Amino acid sequence: MNHFRQLIICGALITGTTAINAQTFKLNDRGYFNAEGVDVMAFDDIYPEGHQAGVSIRNSM
Repeated sequence: MNHFRQLIICGALITGTTAINAQTFKLNDRGYFNAEGVDVMAFDDIYPEGHQAGVSIRNSM
């Protein structure tokens, strides 16, 4: 779970610092960050065969 938390923090920092007028992203009850027009989800899965992590960005307009 520590990797998941690091991934969320990293994604929030990258997303929040790339635009001059950055929107405020808030973590909702579904587990993803959301702001007007965009949803960002970070995930981390561990399987017996390996490990998978990623960031998904979705336009919600």
